[in-house]
Amino acid sequence: MTGTKVVIFHTNYQEYLKNNCEITSKNNEIVIVGDSSVSSLSSMDNVEFVDYKKYLNHHTIKEFKKYFKPYNTTPEEFVWLWYLRVFITGLFMEDYNLDKIFHIDSDNILLSNINELLIDEENGYLISNNFDNPQHMTASIHSSLLSKNFFSEFIQLYEDLFLNKSKFDLIEKKILFHEENGGGGICDMTLFYLLNDLNLIKVTNLMIPVKNNMGDEIVFMNDLNDPEGYESSKQYKENFRGMIKILKNKDLNKYQIFDELNMKNIDIANIHFQGKAKKYLNNRAIKKYS
Repeated sequence: MTGTKVVIFHTNYQEYLKNNCEITSKNNEIVIVGDSSVSSLSSMDNVEFVDYKKYLNHHTIKEFKKYFKPYNTTPEEFVWLWYLRVFITGLFMEDYNLDKIFHIDSDNILLSNINELLIDEENGYLISNNFDNPQHMTASIHSSLLSKNFFSEFIQLYEDLFLNKSKFDLIEKKILFHEENGGGGICDMTLFYLLNDLNLIKVTNLMIPVKNNMGDEIVFMNDLNDPEGYESSKQYKENFRGMIKILKNKDLNKYQIFDELNMKNIDIANIHFQGKAKKYLNNRAIKKYS
């Protein structure tokens, strides 16, 4: 295989990561950036391991950690790990002289070769509409085409928010909202949102369908537990478990979801087994989606 590599950052081995690699590596080359607990996965075809500890003592990470404040109801160590993932992935790209990668979360499988997708901009990730909450301010890189520029601008924005605080006013209302209402706060996903909202980088919103090299329309789901699409918070049909219903088009050998707003089936590029859905990224999923 050639083309853009799929990168997963993961520490502390979980079975669902192995299952993800079994599925995603069928059509993509994977690099796992993580600790020694996941190194054995490099024995799989099309899977490579890079030890993240080689980057932990980098001067920028030490500097960023010194000024880090969570502004979040989630425990501090988890919030820091979310930022650390971005910093280390950027250092990995620099170390390996990569212009771009396709990053996925360890609970997010890819159903086809991402090099077959036509993504217009140099970056592509999922940007939610705020709908009824202007302080939602969320974007996700669980399925994302990321350039070197993404990482350099992320670092600059982090500095402007937390070190020199020249842009701190951009998150003050959101901080206050979560202090009053609870449930989350500022995190890496806030910065992903702001990078696009401030036009600091060029981003294709992967919540909006793109096309593959055959001209077929295809979309990325945000979360298997949530029927949210770009046009509506209830866009995709759910199954009896309250999860997005996955359909198999046997004639085309493709997996699809039903868009209830536009009344049509649409091919999916991924399945994000987020949160409580992780238990379904199991051996049965390997047999079904490999």
